[in-house]
Formats: sequence, structure tokens, C-alpha cells
Amino acid sequence: MSKTLNCFYDFTTCPSSFDIITYLISAEITRIRRNLDTLSIFIFKGPIHGFRFDNKNKTIDENNMYLQNVILPSLQLIPSVKEISWCEKKDFQLRYLEPSNVFPRGYDIYRPILGHKSISGKEFVPARLRNDRPGWFKAPSYAVNLALDYLKSHFGEKPIITVSSREAEDFDKNKTRRINLKSWEKVFEMCLSKGMQPIIIRETENAFDNKPLYNNIPEIPIASLHLPFRTALYEKSLLNFFTINGPGALGMFGLNNSCHLYTFDEESEVVSSKFYQKRFGMLVGSSCPMTTKSSKFLWDTQEPKEILKIINDVKINSQISSELNEFSCQKNIQYSADTAMQCLLVDLCSGFILKEDVELITNIYNLFKNKVIEIDPFQYMKDVEKRFNYGNKTLPINITDKMFALFKKTNLSSSLAS
Repeated sequence: MSKTLNCFYDFTTCPSSFDIITYLISAEITRIRRNLDTLSIFIFKGPIHGFRFDNKNKTIDENNMYLQNVILPSLQLIPSVKEISWCEKKDFQLRYLEPSNVFPRGYDIYRPILGHKSISGKEFVPARLRNDRPGWFKAPSYAVNLALDYLKSHFGEKPIITVSSREAEDFDKNKTRRINLKSWEKVFEMCLSKGMQPIIIRETENAFDNKPLYNNIPEIPIASLHLPFRTALYEKSLLNFFTINGPGALGMFGLNNSCHLYTFDEESEVVSSKFYQKRFGMLVGSSCPMTTKSSKFLWDTQEPKEILKIINDVKINSQISSELNEFSCQKNIQYSADTAMQCLLVDLCSGFILKEDVELITNIYNLFKNKVIEIDPFQYMKDVEKRFNYGNKTLPINITDKMFALFKKTNLSSSLAS
């Protein structure tokens, strides 16, 4: 039996953006869970100059820029990727693949689904409830050597603090996704006084802006343009700061220490509390699911005192942790269980049951049995069984009874962190 997870990134529906980062780490977590050895990546061209109809207001040049500077280089960051194909669908030779060897689950080359959870990071939630092992981005050795040479020649042996800025105005009505320039000026002053070197990584579009954010803090344009170098830079830095932005996933799922500055904005849908609750099971104070203790989350503040405290904590202990972040509270678990059930139903619309489905519903049922959540997952599934659909697919007949029978046969026990 093949030990490869075949991954399809289809530009008919997938965006040319940093969403590839969440897609790849979701695929890697899936590979680890299913005990497979390698990833094969198939990138299919879309109908409009190789991209999808809905381009999120991007021009063709912008789509090509993300393709060349983000999507293709990102494939170097997962060591298990052993095969890459980029082609028209008509040139792809169809062959039978075991359902458990396909990602996204239930992918149909003729009917790809817009906004699939493999792109959005929604799959992190059931992975967390199953206690899956994390996946990691890892910079290739050539990029690590480049980053080490650059840092040594410019900054000697100083500990590095990076700040990845987000400057675009889209989906940021109240500018909650930007760094607070005045606060960070004080942070940088303190870092410099203690022998640490702050550096700034600008957005790709602003990499060569003639006006720097700070006159005395260096910016590294190559890190904005070269993803493997950026990843290596994060790995070799003491601590990396992000607001809610695409590169933040490289911090969350990379071999580095990171801190993520989060603030909900109810006037911007994709950073609203409702959006994060439904997609990630999160609320204020939560960590992103499947992140480890090397990723800190600082909510609703960019006060220098709070930022400096995190820097000092990492100076004391900078070891990279593989231990998953805990749930922040009971509501975090409840929201996560709701999201995980939606993901489970979507997966079951593929027409088959995997061991991981039984593991997931077992853990959710244990939460119900222990009165952590109020909804019996089997009863919930029974209630929606005849009307739930996803991508023109419906749940198999008697799926609840089949899942319950498999549940009773297992001796699985839950060790959910709380």
C-alpha cells in the first residue's frame, strides 16, 4: 500500500496567497496522523490566466507574485514533500487512489470546493481535539546558511528580535492588524539597550519602500521576498512577533519562538470574534489550535511592558517545545467541539469512515459524558443526518448508526488537555 499522501492544490478554487501555508501544515499533520511517509503535491492551474475566477481583487501580476514568491517556495519548507507537479487538469493522468491517501479528503478533480477547510486552517480544530501530533515547517539547509551568514555579518552574535509588519488596508478597517509604532519604538529602545537587535520584515509589496518604518531599525527586504530565507531567519532569531497576518503561520508552525498579537475587529469579518469562534473555536485569550508552547498569544495590547515581559521569558527559556498549547477555558473547548463536529460531518460526506473519525467523536463524546459540553455528538449527528450537505454531497445513509457501532467496538480513551 502506498505510504504517500497525495495533496491537490487546485487554482480553480484555491487562492494565490499565504493560504498555502495553512494548507501545507494541515496536510503535514494529516500525513503524520495517518502514518504516511511522504507528501506528493499536485498544483492544478485555474481558468483565468492559471488562477480562479474569484481572485480577492488581486491582479494577474499580484497572483503571479504570490505564486512565485510564496506558493512555490513554500513547498521547500516541508521536508516530507518528495514530489511536485504543476499542470493543467487535462494533462493529469487520473488513477485510483486510496481515499485515506488523498488530501483534501474527498477531493474531486471535476468538482473542487471553494473555501475548503484544508485552506482555511479549520482542520486544526479536530486535530487538536484528537491530540494529533504537530507538524513543522523547516527551512532548507541552504537558506539556514544564508541566514546565519547574513546575521553574523550584520549583527554579530546579538540575539535577534523580528517584527513582521502588516501594512495592507484590506480586512483591517480599524487597523488592529498593524503594529503600534509608538509602543514598538519604546520596545526597540529597550532591546537595543540590552544588547538585542530588532529587525523588521515588511510586507512583500513594501519591501523596497524608500521610507522605513523606523530610522534606526534595519529592515531586510530579502526576507520579504524569499520565503525559505524568511523561515530560516525566524528559526535563528530569539523571538518573532506577528499581528494577524499570513506569515504568522510560519511562526506558529515553525521551529522558532513566536508571539502573536491578536485583537478582534468586529467591523472586519475575517478578524471578528464570530469568525474565529466558528473557524478555530477561539475566543479572547485562546491560542490557535495545534500551536505549541513555543507560540505565545498576547491579546488586546501592544503595551511595551507586556511585550518586554514575553521577550524576557523567552530569554530565560528559548527551547522549542512540541507540547501543544492548552485550551484557555471551558468555552474554548465548547466552541472547538462545535467546529470539530462541523468538520467531521464534512469529512463524512466523502462517503467513507476513517479511524480518525471514530477517535474524534470518541473524544467529543467523552467531553459530553464529563459535562464539559452540553451536546451529545451522536444525537447531534442523528438530528442533521438527513439534511446536512456539503459541496453537493450528503451524509451516507445511517451514518450515525455506523459511527456508533464503531465507537462501541473501540477501546479508545480520551486524554484531552484542558
